[in-house]
Amino acid sequence: MKKQHLIALLFIFCIHKGWSQKEGNQWFFATYCGMDFNSGAPVNVPGGQTNTSEGSASVADGNGNLLFYTDGITIWNKNHLAMPNGFALGGGISSTQSAVILKLPGSANLYYVFTVNENFGTIGYSIVDMTLQGGNGDVTTKNTFIASNVAEKICAIRHANNIDWWIIVHNNTINEYSAYLHTSAGLTLTPVNSVGLNLTSNSFIGYLEANGAGTTIAAAFWNDVVEFQIYDFDDATGTITNPLTMPYH
Repeated sequence: MKKQHLIALLFIFCIHKGWSQKEGNQWFFATYCGMDFNSGAPVNVPGGQTNTSEGSASVADGNGNLLFYTDGITIWNKNHLAMPNGFALGGGISSTQSAVILKLPGSANLYYVFTVNENFGTIGYSIVDMTLQGGNGDVTTKNTFIASNVAEKICAIRHANNIDWWIIVHNNTINEYSAYLHTSAGLTLTPVNSVGLNLTSNSFIGYLEANGAGTTIAAAFWNDVVEFQIYDFDDATGTITNPLTMPYH
């Protein structure tokens, strides 16, 4: 029952404030799986190109129409074709959360694709411009380095101003959670750091997610001394406090 409880808790945490519902209505994941939620119930969508057992990300426009999706390595457009420069991204085929997609605040057409690779790897970002390739999008900046030795966990939370975003990862080198501010000027590479759990063994595996209000984050761990850890998150400052640990049984 332990695994089922963990999955249920992560599902509760998985919807963040600030997203238009329709921007998240298209899912492409796993082995060629696609789901459309525009009708209110999931409808199978054929043609998806992902072939991964772990992380992926998709984004739609404000009307729920697919824009693009990725497994963290390749970006496919709405026609399920790889973008001309959308290959060899910095995610990983075995990364729990290989990619997160965020629109650049204040922009109608620019999207940042944040990628995290396997184990204690690196986080970076690529930029998709949806005005290119006849509106199908193309990658203009690829694999900009952010940090190394981060776990396979990444989370995006809307800033308290309801415009900007926080990108959160766990940096094992300094034993801290790092929150990077994402604004209309791009990503601030100097993060807000908060003391976190020192990860060992296979604990780089597992999700990092937020509640709907963006005030609490939860980290899941696999095959380590803890199974689940919950923190308070200050969406104005990016600080993480008050850990609650659920021990492994």
